[in-house]
Amino acid sequence: MIEIRPMTLRECRRGLLRRFERHAVDTHIWKNGALVEEVFEMDWDKAKCRGVVKALRENIRKGSVVAAAWDGRRLAGFCIVASEPLGGCGQYLNLLCLQASKPYRGCGLGKQLFVHACEQARARGAQKLYVSSSPSNNTVSFYRHMGCVPATEHIQWLVEAEPDDYHMECVL
Repeated sequence: MIEIRPMTLRECRRGLLRRFERHAVDTHIWKNGALVEEVFEMDWDKAKCRGVVKALRENIRKGSVVAAAWDGRRLAGFCIVASEPLGGCGQYLNLLCLQASKPYRGCGLGKQLFVHACEQARARGAQKLYVSSSPSNNTVSFYRHMGCVPATEHIQWLVEAEPDDYHMECVL
C-alpha cells in the first residue's frame, strides 16, 4: 500500500533515488501550441539524481510542500509545491516537480500526488496551481486529464528558465 506523507530531511539522503526509475520516452511533443512528431526522452543520471536530492532538501528547508509516496521503504514518487506565491495577484503556487517511478506509472499514483499538491496549495491560500510541464505529450495529457489548462498568465522567469515547457494552470 502506498503512503503519501511529508518527506523529511532525514529521508533525503544520498541514495534516495538509487532505485527510482525516471526514464520516459514519448514520440510527440507540444511546440508553439501544436503537437508535433519529435522524440522526447528523459532520464536521470547519477549527477541529476544528486541535484534532485539537493533540491528536495532545499525545498524542505524553505518550507515548500515536499510530499513523498512510499511503498514500504521504496520511494514510489514525490511532488514539490513551492511556498512563494507567483503571479500578478499572488494567485499561484508553483508545482515544481511531480515524479512517479516507472513501475508505479499508470496505476493512479500521479493522480494521488497531483491531488495532494492541489490540496496543499489550496490550504496555503493559492487560487491556482502553476505547472511548467515538460513538452512531452504524455505529460501534458496527464495534466490536462487532471484539469489543467494553458496558463492565463505566464511567469516570465519560468518561461525563460524552461523555454520548451508547456505552461499550464489548475484552478483550485
